[in-house]
Order: sequence, then C-alpha cells, then structure tokens
Amino acid sequence: MALQKAIFLWAWSYSAQHPFCFFREIVDYMERLQVLREIVKKFPPVNYQVFKYIITHLNRVSQHSKTTLMTADNLSICFWPTLMRPDFENKDTLSTTKLNQAVIESFIVQSDYFFHGGEVAESSSSEGTPPP
Repeated sequence: MALQKAIFLWAWSYSAQHPFCFFREIVDYMERLQVLREIVKKFPPVNYQVFKYIITHLNRVSQHSKTTLMTADNLSICFWPTLMRPDFENKDTLSTTKLNQAVIESFIVQSDYFFHGGEVAESSSSEGTPPP
C-alpha cells in the first residue's frame, strides 16, 4: 500500500465542500473531538498509521515547548499545510486556514485520546471556543 499525496486527500474526494466545515458549527468541545475521532477511524490504514506517528511525535515536541518554544498552536501552524495539502491557488483556501490549523492543533493536543485510548487532555488554550 502506498500513502496518498496528502493524509487528508481522501476526505476532499467525498465532498465538494471542506471536510471539516462542520467543525466550526459544533460548539461543544467534546462533541468536536468525538466527530474528529470518527473521521480519523475512517482513514485508509496507511494514512492512519502515518498520521498517528506524526501527530504523536508533534505532541511530544509540544510537551517540551518551554525549551523549544513549539507549542501545539505553533506546530499546527507549521504542519497543517503539509498534512492537508490545500490548494493555495483557490481563494476559498484562505478562508479555511484558521479552521485547518485548529483541527491539526486539536489532533496534536489530544493525540492520546485519538490514537492511544487515553482521556481528553486538559489544555490552557482557547479550545473551548469554536474556531473562526
């Protein structure tokens, strides 16, 4: 099996709209996490394993943010374009930049919940509010 060009590439093929457009409509943080968890479970196996490895690593990096200055927020800003491969020539991509970044940040902060059967992690960021 080969990894598709982008981890999330498959999601765009099933819908004409952004695959995480619902994310901003869900106010309850726990409900958002549950919906994201269901989406991740539907990834092709290779994509799931690669995504799990990358997000788990980014979570470890964020745990050393006092030294590295790379918080989950900073890491999500850097890595969401690589993981999601947006079409930057499409003007609609610009309107979903913060949404994409917020989704990846949730994955980083909650990697134990998504991939290792852990509980939801407490966070000091503004995760309780929906992304713009």
